[in-house]
Order: sequence, then C-alpha cells, then structure tokens
Amino acid sequence: MKKSTTLLILLLTSIIAFSQNSSFEYIFSDSVNLHQSILFEDIIELSNGDYVLQGDLYVLDDSMYQRMLCCYFSKDGELKAEKDFPDEEGYKYSPKSILKEFKDGNLYLVRALNVDNEKQLRDVDNSKIVINRIDSDLNTTILKEFYIPIDGTGAIDITSVEEIGNDNFVICFEKFCHNFGAHPWGQGNDTTFFWKIDSNLDIVKEGFIKHSKCNLDRNSGVCMIYDENNNKYLYYTFFLPNTSYNSGLTIYNMDSDFNLIGQTTMPQTIGGGSIIPFIINDTRNVSYKRTSQNTTVIGTSITTMNAQNLENFTSALCIEVDDDLNLIDSIHKGAVLDTNSAYLTRTPWGRCIDWVNDNEIFFAYTPHAYSMPMTGNPRKTQKCIITKLNREFNTIKEFSYGNDSIFLWINTIKATRDGGCIIAGHFRDISSGLPYNIGDMQGIVKKIPAAALISVEEISENSFNTVLVYPNPGNNVLNIKTSLQNASVEVYNILGKVVYKQDITDISTAIPTGSWNSGIYMWKVYSNGKEAENGKWIKK
Repeated sequence: MKKSTTLLILLLTSIIAFSQNSSFEYIFSDSVNLHQSILFEDIIELSNGDYVLQGDLYVLDDSMYQRMLCCYFSKDGELKAEKDFPDEEGYKYSPKSILKEFKDGNLYLVRALNVDNEKQLRDVDNSKIVINRIDSDLNTTILKEFYIPIDGTGAIDITSVEEIGNDNFVICFEKFCHNFGAHPWGQGNDTTFFWKIDSNLDIVKEGFIKHSKCNLDRNSGVCMIYDENNNKYLYYTFFLPNTSYNSGLTIYNMDSDFNLIGQTTMPQTIGGGSIIPFIINDTRNVSYKRTSQNTTVIGTSITTMNAQNLENFTSALCIEVDDDLNLIDSIHKGAVLDTNSAYLTRTPWGRCIDWVNDNEIFFAYTPHAYSMPMTGNPRKTQKCIITKLNREFNTIKEFSYGNDSIFLWINTIKATRDGGCIIAGHFRDISSGLPYNIGDMQGIVKKIPAAALISVEEISENSFNTVLVYPNPGNNVLNIKTSLQNASVEVYNILGKVVYKQDITDISTAIPTGSWNSGIYMWKVYSNGKEAENGKWIKK
C-alpha cells in the first residue's frame, strides 16, 4: 500500500495553517488496483507521542477475506511500519481483535481464530486465542496460543482486554453458538469467560457468566471494565429488543475473583415514559469508558420514539450511568430521519467516545449515514461530525470532516494528549458515478489539532444538523442556535410543565429567562413536527 498523492478529504471549516507535528492526513491506496480495503477499529497514542492503529484488512481476490492489520505512525504522520497477521490453515480470523499498550511500554495484541467450517479440516476442531507481545516495529517478541473447545459450529470473540496492575491483565471473550437458523439468538447456550493473564502470558485466574440463551447480537455490544478504585469488574451488554431476552442495557458487577455480586438491567423502551426512550440500532456501534467519578459513559446510535406522535427518528446518543444503571445524564445528536430509510445517524463501529480528561469528551457520529458502507452501494455524500462535550454534556466545540464529492465513513476516534483527536476510517469518491466496489474504499487517517475545533458561536455557520444551547449554566437568557428547518422549541421545568414555547425562525434564538426560578430545565427542539434533539439547561 502507498500513500495517495491526491488528498480527497477537505476540511469544511476555515483553512488554517497547522504545523506538521499537530496535524496530518494519510490516505492508503494500492499502486495499481485497489485490491484492499481497511476498516480500522482502534487507535493507541503511545507514551512517546506516536500512534498505532489496529483494524481489519479486507483482501479482494477470488473471494473476499479479512485479516488483522497494525500500522505504526510517527507523531508527524509518517507511516513507519505496517504488518498484517494472516490466518492459519483451517482457521478464520474473527474481526474483533484488541490492541493495548500497557504501563510497561509493551504492546499486546489479542485476537481470536475460529474454525473455518468451509474448509472442514478433520484435525481442526478448536478455536483459539492468540496473544502477541509486539515491539515498535510491530514484530512479535512473545506469542502464546490457547485452544478453546467448540461444540458444533460455535465460535469465540474477544470483547475486552484490561490492564489491572502488577503486569497482569484480563481478557474477556464470548463463546457462543453459530447456528444461523431461523432465530440464531435462540439456539443453544453461550458463555462469557474472564481470564487473568500474568506477565508470562499464563492464565492465573478464570471466571465465567453462563447465559440462558445464545445471543449473537450480544457478543459485539459488550464490554468489561476494571474499576481500579474499587477492585472490581463491570461487564456491560446490550441485547436487541427482538431477542426477547434481557432486552436493554445490562450490567454485571463482579468482585476481583470474578464472583457475581449483582446484576441490573435498564430496559429499552418505545414510549414517552422514560427519560431516554430508545432502541439500539446495532450492537457494533456501542462504546464504553469509565470516568474519574466511577461512572460509565456509553455512546451508541439509536432509534428514538417521539413521545408525542410515536414517529421514529435516529440519533447518536451519549449517556452516563452509575453502577446500578441509574441515568445521570444524556445527550442526543444527529438528524431527524425516517428509520425505514437506508440512511441513518450512526456512530463509529470501533469507538465513538473518548477523552484524556473527562472534562472534555469527544463524541463522533455521522448524520445521514448509509447503513451498510462495506457491502452496499452508497450514492450520496456523508460527513463525520466530531463534538467536544464538557462534563455536563454540553457542546463546547465541534468539527465537521468531509466534502461534497466523497462518501466518508469514520470507524474510530481517539482523544490525544494535545487536546485534539485522531480519527480513522475509509472513503470513496462518488463524483465519477461508477458502480460501487468494496475495493474502491480507501483508508484514511486524520490527526485533528485542538485549534481546528470551532467554538459554539461559529458552529451554526457550518450548517451542522445540531442544536446548541448556551451559556449553560446561564442567568437571564437561553440562546439556541440551529440550522434545522421548520423548527420550534419547548422548555419544561423539573415538574414537566411547559414554561416556554416558540417557533424558530432564525439561526439564533434568544429566550429571556430572567423571571424563571433557579433550577434545572429540559428543552426540546422539533423539526417538521418531529423531535430532533433534547437536553437540559441550568438556571443559576
């Protein structure tokens, strides 16, 4: 692969001269024909300021197949090393792999290899977990393999890797049925396993959670987090509502030996009786991260039911919950859409939320995103919106990436220590009108400096599909900026009573609040009769 000499990705914001070490853009392409497509899943900022990206390499020959890929970039955007990890005979790579840098400075790559049932080799009847310790040149220095007995057509997936101190780490993986019958989530059993691994890459402790029903959707929407302050583990999972099994967000609290302490479920709702009525769109789009206050922030894309007329729209959702799944805060971002459309508001598959300091939370999403970017035929442009939220989930800055001739799909975002972020994904130039081929998708890596994110006062000039409410907290005025058409706003007090209602006829609307009592107010903005966004505003 070579770096493309033509940069197709352009900033929508004003042109600013950035130094080479604060911003870069790298595009992957093949020198002759585009036979490869990259779907990055995660990004690591190393202690020396360089970056390692991990993802899936789609190779197009007689039949499309995937394998693991790592790329090492300098802080200035130079591709210093790249290495793919091919399958082994009789095995097929599971696309959910995890790369981590631990405090000892080592990189650990954890991946799953499952039986390739199409080849049906008699001597291959186990899946396996492979751990590679790799150096800065992406070469393996230590390798360890663990074989997992699989019944029938089962499989395993790696879901989380957490460092827990003393050169130990924990691997969370799923063993689940793989019978694609009429209802794959209802056939057989599945289990979540937890392995504590020492510095010699040996298993020193095991635990598991046995589930009463197999759920293929659950394996890609789960996450295990280690709570260092309380020396316990938190295992989160989303079940889709059509499974009829623990529909909603479930948390399992476990002690340091993986013993279950308690289990709580936050149901997914479809009416107006909940603060956040939603149905999750796709469990691949769920991101989790622990805050400094021992709470968890979760980002995902959802389908929301309008409480007034029960018409659907999709949005990106960011919520904060405690360990009993009590809702602390939430924010919706994105466009009002008919969910029957192929274009939905989506969050990145790999990671959609991240921060270095949780007072500045990066939240990425794509309005009007084509629902199947790797297999479908996108015919319209799409751009990524990167929002920086403060600790109260108020938008403080925003950035739009893309232009009017490309189809852009961002797969992951990583907050960087300089106050900016780095994103990775793939794109296709659709201006030619040629038929779609997955090989047309080129990989893109973009480092965005903090100076590129624009302030609240400038956001509406870029016509983002968003609503901005500021200052928050405020005193005598509540300002609303939005580019939504045929819009209106309603403000409610803590008792749910409407205290203000008005049509929005301009980009900027100022609501006088001097006579209002101090406290918390909820606002909702509607577009074409449907709820577009909501949030809270605090009167000092």
